[in-house]
Amino acid sequence: MKKVILFCSLIVFLLAGCTNKDNEEAMSKDSFRDLADNVSDNVEIIQPEQTVAIKDYTLLERMYVDVDSDSKVENIELYTSANTHHGNRIGWDDGQKWLLLVKNNNKIYPLYDNYLQLGQLEFYVTSFNNSKTVSPDSTDLERHIYVIEASHTIKMLDYYWDEKNSCFKWLFEKPNLSLKK
Repeated sequence: MKKVILFCSLIVFLLAGCTNKDNEEAMSKDSFRDLADNVSDNVEIIQPEQTVAIKDYTLLERMYVDVDSDSKVENIELYTSANTHHGNRIGWDDGQKWLLLVKNNNKIYPLYDNYLQLGQLEFYVTSFNNSKTVSPDSTDLERHIYVIEASHTIKMLDYYWDEKNSCFKWLFEKPNLSLKK
């Protein structure tokens, strides 16, 4: 039930962010992406690493999905530093470290690696058909990994695959952009 509420909140947040105060035309995803890619201060490039230490972490969720549109599935894995105890029950503390990884063959992309006090982390993978193809193949879709960081505040993080540079990008603190005609 909590995931349904968070997902609905995510949808409302996305829809509300696509219009400006004057209810003008919604800005298209392509034009926002073009503007966002030009704002280098707001984009962090996430390069692959050979290894990431996960020995002391507990795997919470794993998803298999093609996030880079190469027709091969990658692993998305969510870990926490909270350990399991009696009967595989998780011993939650007041705060723990969270780790979100995308594994692609021998490359590991650490999308999220932070400590959250009194909070939790969730992720969702969405697909956009920017080319407006009628029956899109997997390679026609652009995928984003949205991460919801819920603590004393709720923050949504947007990660996407940059095909030109073969890396993930994190678009943060999106500028308040509006297109006026």
